[in-house]
Amino acid sequence: MLRNDAPPVIFVQNRDKQAAYTLRNDLIALPVEQAKGQSMFSPIQLDDQMVVILPKRLVAGEQGLPVYQRDELLAVATGYIFVQFAEGFSPSMAFEEIDKAGYEIARELAYAPSAVWLRHRSGVAEGLNGVQALMTSLRGRVEVISPQIVFSRHKREE
Repeated sequence: MLRNDAPPVIFVQNRDKQAAYTLRNDLIALPVEQAKGQSMFSPIQLDDQMVVILPKRLVAGEQGLPVYQRDELLAVATGYIFVQFAEGFSPSMAFEEIDKAGYEIARELAYAPSAVWLRHRSGVAEGLNGVQALMTSLRGRVEVISPQIVFSRHKREE
């Protein structure tokens, strides 16, 4: 889990809406085991682990996942990028472009054969930073390219 050089703003698309999320440089998301019991927020379930959001000052030197904010919502960028291909196109038709951009298919969706989840081979920050270039290389063949974020549900009283 690397957090270095995450983009200052990411755009997340949901249906026909796009929302901007701003990087919180003062926060980081770490696996619960690394948090050493320190957290102001409830744990967040990612695919294979639980993470918590912490002030970076409490865990100096730790590398984790980037935390973004929109209004009062905090969200952790997982490193997965959702790609929904346009009608008549499939992920296999774009394998070369996906590979050239540094991504790999992390998950195929049986219920949506024209959609996949990608991950960047070099890490979360690289994957987030590469979304625009991926969009450009797949222009005209995709309907949606969007980073996955997972929201913190409950803020504890400080």
